[in-house]
Amino acid sequence: MILMRRTVQSCSMSCNPTKGNLTDKRKFTTENKMIPSEIPPELKSLTDLEEQCISKDLSIMPLIYKKSGSYNFSGHVVNVKLDLTDIAYRLPRLPKETKYVVLVKDGAEGTLAEARVRREVVGPALRVLQKINPLYHDVIIDEERLESLPSIADDREPDDLIVIRTKDEPTIEMCENLDSFIPDPQHETPQHERIQKTVKMPFPPEIRRISDFSEPAYLGMGYPYLFPDSLGDPSNPDRMIDVTQKESLKHLFKLGERDEYGLPRYRFVEDKRFAFVALDRELRLASCEQAKVFLRQCSETADITFDELHSIIDSGKAKLMLNKMVHYAGNIPGTPAFWARQRRNVQALVEQNGPPTIFFSLSCSSPNWKDFWDFIAVDPEAIPVSVKKAYLRANAHLVVFWFELRVQKFVQSYITKTLGSEWEYDRVEYSHSQGHIHIHGIAKLFTDPGLLNLVCLVKKKFEVEQDADVRNSLTAASARKIIEEGVSAEKQIVDFVNSLISTMNPKLSRGAPLEDTEPTESETPRLRTFNGTPEKEWPEDYERIQTWHSNCDIQVI
Repeated sequence: MILMRRTVQSCSMSCNPTKGNLTDKRKFTTENKMIPSEIPPELKSLTDLEEQCISKDLSIMPLIYKKSGSYNFSGHVVNVKLDLTDIAYRLPRLPKETKYVVLVKDGAEGTLAEARVRREVVGPALRVLQKINPLYHDVIIDEERLESLPSIADDREPDDLIVIRTKDEPTIEMCENLDSFIPDPQHETPQHERIQKTVKMPFPPEIRRISDFSEPAYLGMGYPYLFPDSLGDPSNPDRMIDVTQKESLKHLFKLGERDEYGLPRYRFVEDKRFAFVALDRELRLASCEQAKVFLRQCSETADITFDELHSIIDSGKAKLMLNKMVHYAGNIPGTPAFWARQRRNVQALVEQNGPPTIFFSLSCSSPNWKDFWDFIAVDPEAIPVSVKKAYLRANAHLVVFWFELRVQKFVQSYITKTLGSEWEYDRVEYSHSQGHIHIHGIAKLFTDPGLLNLVCLVKKKFEVEQDADVRNSLTAASARKIIEEGVSAEKQIVDFVNSLISTMNPKLSRGAPLEDTEPTESETPRLRTFNGTPEKEWPEDYERIQTWHSNCDIQVI
């Protein structure tokens, strides 16, 4: 991750993934058509639906808007061309032609801001693209269609927009049940029947799927507001020096320009859909690579035809093939097979090195870090709070990057050095409701007194004290010994637990506004111990965790 303090041209050189060769250094330059031009004012105020109305190609995907302002994506992306019967492209599209479906909770008030279409915005956007973008020279602006769109004065979503209201908050599962872009709440078809239906389902004749591995300039036609004159398009092969799409996308996500507040703006990250298109492409590319390995190692399926695949599905033998493929899917991040492999790795770690001692959680519910703003902004004090909030929502990748840096420092300085961990394991998650990043981890400490054995002794003591049958089956000396060992084990457990420290930002629980969530000197941070250790007895390593202003919780397993 590169946090810019330089111009676009110099950043393009620093994003170079290779070094040494002059040809490699020239890959990411203006001369090689790798630097997108500045976005014209006519294209900066487009809503999500307006962007699709002016695009020659469409990317169809399920997106869920989170309360925190972020988006959740699941499933796959389908890039398509529409209206193939006409010789020339006639734009703008009508809202119903974009296959745009909005799921909203019933009773939600207010206008759907991203579902608005304004002809006063769409018209100038198409005209500027027709003028500067070579991919739009064949576009005919249909004035009749343009006039049929709502005006700014209407301030509403189009009449022909498909809006589906639900009783509960929309979820990804609702999007996955879409059939022909319309949700079916009663869709509970078994998996093998859904596979059969998907394989045999004919695609609508007016829609042609686009191959993002072979279709030239499909990103420039699908996202013209990001590539206003088609320069920098990763899918455009017209370059002096070849650059793979993977290299190009990595370069674009690191590319930014300073705004009026001195904040770097990453247009390709801030776009609602482009990052998901890139992610989907990388996952499908990884799937294709694993499929090649599967076909090489499973000779009986190497020469299978599409008709034979239909026969296997119809005969019910698809489950056997899927079971073989699961092993290869474990190499693709995010798949169930991948997480099953991670779970087995953790189980093996515990079996070889013993059970973990502590479980810790690090959350990021309020990413208002002073050191972050000092690093990212030229003059942090001059930036309004509302601008900071919007910036954090639009650039969640910076929050994640900075949070992981803080986590790495915290784990190294506190979990590893202060507590003295023998090993630790953690994983990153995102909350379903807000989309905030948080980390769960486990660690085994060198100072672990053998908690598992001690708990067993305490359990035996409890059984002897509470169960008369168990107590009567033992001699008086044996029962007394078990009770004494249990009492000693209890004391060891309590003393060990009291030696652990947990920290939190006390203002986060009071619902403080953004500008007031940085803890003051007197409460940075508030240490909480199980036996109420006074401040003068806090350990000398207190300074190591003073910089942790997110929430932290450490528990004994």
